Amino acid sequence: MSESETETTAQRLVRELRERHSGERIQVQFEQGVINPIELAKFMGVRPQMIYQDIRAGKLAAVKLNNTQKIVIERDVAMTYAAAYLDRKAARLLQQTQLEAITGAA
Repeated sequence: MSESETETTAQRLVRELRERHSGERIQVQFEQGVINPIELAKFMGVRPQMIYQDIRAGKLAAVKLNNTQKIVIERDVAMTYAAAYLDRKAARLLQQTQLEAITGAA
């Protein structure tokens, strides 16, 4: 997958996230150009521990917002991360479906 396709998917994910959480705390975060790891986990359908683990492992860059010491992720970085994760998940599901179709037909 090319970088421009990932950006397009990330932009779509940003729009979906904004539509799903309109009027909530996420809007303030989006205006600041960041997202909380817990909100990102909700959007991706995973546990927050996965996000925090990837931050600790260096797979996902996080920043501290102002002097609040709260961990946040830059919005564009988070959406690119989410797009890559969801693309991998979709590819695994497709592969599993194809495998089941082949083994079921045999």
